[in-house]
Amino acid sequence: MEFVQNNSIIIPPESKIEQSYGPFYDRPDKYDVIDVGSGSCLTGSYTFSGVKAEKMVIREKCNIRGFGIFSRIHCTDLEVYRGSMIHGPYSFQYCSFLNRVQFHKNVIITGTHSFSCCLMTELIFGKGVRLDGTGMFFSCKNIEHLEIPDNSTIEGTLVFSQCKKLKSIHFGNNITVKGIRIFSHCNSLESIYFGNNVSVYGQENFDGCPNITTIEHGYNFLNEDETLRIFQKPYKRVRFEEVPEGTECSILREPFDEQSDVVRTICGHYFNEVSLCKWFERNDTCPMCRKNLEC
Repeated sequence: MEFVQNNSIIIPPESKIEQSYGPFYDRPDKYDVIDVGSGSCLTGSYTFSGVKAEKMVIREKCNIRGFGIFSRIHCTDLEVYRGSMIHGPYSFQYCSFLNRVQFHKNVIITGTHSFSCCLMTELIFGKGVRLDGTGMFFSCKNIEHLEIPDNSTIEGTLVFSQCKKLKSIHFGNNITVKGIRIFSHCNSLESIYFGNNVSVYGQENFDGCPNITTIEHGYNFLNEDETLRIFQKPYKRVRFEEVPEGTECSILREPFDEQSDVVRTICGHYFNEVSLCKWFERNDTCPMCRKNLEC
């Protein structure tokens, strides 16, 4: 038990722990903090499974490769710092006490069912996160909103499947989503926003999501998954710099500025988004050219 200090589990930086069902496995003790020092490498099976602590911190560039490590932990708060890697299958599975999980920049999570069946309400990803595997975050039933930040990659199968309370997803810029049934059977999912340079590949990634009513995207959006075509607006948001000089909203008869929410219809005309939405409440044509627009 040499890692216990002042009622906390402190793993020094650059530690290498290679053991299965180790000294902390299913112990009844409750600790204040589990602090994994930067550059540490943890392997083995279920070494820290079921451990009880208020908070857990995994420092920079740690490597967790074991089977079921930290599964069923009794922590409410987990923070994983930049550059760390979690490769182990079933790591952090069934963590029903988690409320908040934060991954910092460039964290990599791979493997099978890591973090699946957890009950966190707040899930925060840093830029450049990479999720690659099967069933990660599968059936995390309390997540209501996902923010996928810039330069992230999601590849695999059933990654966020059956997140029953998930209502909205906001993708940043320069993101690739590739796989099978990544967001399938998220029954409450209503709205999705894709930023600029987002690509979606694969099959049935949004299968079983019957309540999607809003899909928005920026420029250079590529979608090759037919299940994402449930609803698509006949316009998309554009940046102010993309609007031709001197162009004004044809409904308001006012020029745009940097604070305007500018949208461009599929027939190439520019409008203030709120004004165009009000127009579509009574019409199904473009206010400028009268082209029929399915809305």
